[in-house]
Amino acid sequence: MKKFSEKLNKEAERIVMSRSEKNDLKDRLLAYMEYHPLPTALKSEEQKEHTQSFGWVGYISAIPGYQLRSAAMSFALLLAVVVPLAAERTVPGDVLYPVKVRFNEEIRSSLSFSPYDKVEWETKRIERRLAEARLLADEGKLTDEVQADVVSAVKEHSEAVEEGIEELRKNDSDEAAIAEISFAASLEVQSEVLESERVKNDEEGRENTTDLIASAVEEVKDKAVEKEGKPSFDKLLGKVEQESTAAYELFFSIEEFTSDDNKADIEVRLSDAENKITLAIATRNAPVGEIATSTMDTATTTESVGVADTSEEIASAISSEATVAEEVVVEEVEGLSNEEKAIALLREVLVDIKKLISFMTDIEVKENVAIEDLVPKELTDEEALFKGQEWQVTLNEFISTYSEVTEVTEAFLAGKNELVSLKAKLDEAINTNDLVTLRSTIRAINALYENVEALAPEVSGETEAEAEPSEEDPAV
Repeated sequence: MKKFSEKLNKEAERIVMSRSEKNDLKDRLLAYMEYHPLPTALKSEEQKEHTQSFGWVGYISAIPGYQLRSAAMSFALLLAVVVPLAAERTVPGDVLYPVKVRFNEEIRSSLSFSPYDKVEWETKRIERRLAEARLLADEGKLTDEVQADVVSAVKEHSEAVEEGIEELRKNDSDEAAIAEISFAASLEVQSEVLESERVKNDEEGRENTTDLIASAVEEVKDKAVEKEGKPSFDKLLGKVEQESTAAYELFFSIEEFTSDDNKADIEVRLSDAENKITLAIATRNAPVGEIATSTMDTATTTESVGVADTSEEIASAISSEATVAEEVVVEEVEGLSNEEKAIALLREVLVDIKKLISFMTDIEVKENVAIEDLVPKELTDEEALFKGQEWQVTLNEFISTYSEVTEVTEAFLAGKNELVSLKAKLDEAINTNDLVTLRSTIRAINALYENVEALAPEVSGETEAEAEPSEEDPAV
């Protein structure tokens, strides 16, 4: 036995373990010790005092290093995933809101590889700030400080959009112009939502706390519309077809989850867009001096609002309104070419599709704005003629009422003059059965009339006592 022990010791001395093997063996021993701790009864007094003195720290110090590292990595991964996700549901004032704005959104910004992507993302950030403000307003938590922060954010992101557009313009002016149209369309949707909520609050007698925000959005929107460029027909057509495809795909994805009425409304608007695209192509390809017509009842066009083809036609049309002819300032405006009319029509299609996509994807838009207000349905031939005749009566009464009123604001005077021009254009379209121009004119009047009427001064009519002198009147 003694010889065996000596031989075993000699063989053991020859065995040399590498560093990795030693570490592996150590980890195995520590793991065994963790899952097979020494019973309390067998611990020495020194070990018991050590555990009691250091509490949980003592237990942690007994955990193997590799397990501590794994736990730390798991905790860090949890923070990196869960916290940003939780932050996405926050609003101003919440603890994690800075994570949403300064971490999540900034990372997303850094992933916008092209200037166009940057413009779209900064536009989305404006929509996110406005959605947060509306949510706080509904809950009665929109303070003046938060409202000021939202206004500041809207302006900040709008400036970022402008920077992205300018960067786009350096390499592709058409792409920049399309980005401007898309940005303006988004702001029009947000402005419409805020206006609808204001009207709703007025009807319910509630305070409207988003007036400052609505004014800021309106200001940015007007500036964006004013700066809009004109892309080439081919580039704009490609973008319109791309957005139309996206709209159809979105519609098919939500078709089974929406009501029959909503489906019918959306289908009509998509059909209108197709018809306008067809008419735009026909208009562009029509011989110079000829106007393309469409056999589709829902087709329309978008000539410049209130602008007739030549200054002579404007003057001739307005001359019938003798009472206001002197107030009308007639500008020399050249008629639009077929190419320009086609581009204007495609611009309208792009805006309508952008609005339609917002209606389908943004539940707040769907709940607060009627689709007819957002994207009006195109009128059939019969509807257009009937509506045109209605507007003839209304505008005749309006012009007659304010024909001799002199104490008016500049804004009202400008709006009234615009309505006079539109009335002349409306009469001409009805007399010549020009349904394309009739539809565009009706849409222009729809958009303008209520705003002008709201600015109209009070007109006191002749009272009955004034009309029929009394017996006591010494003049009788």
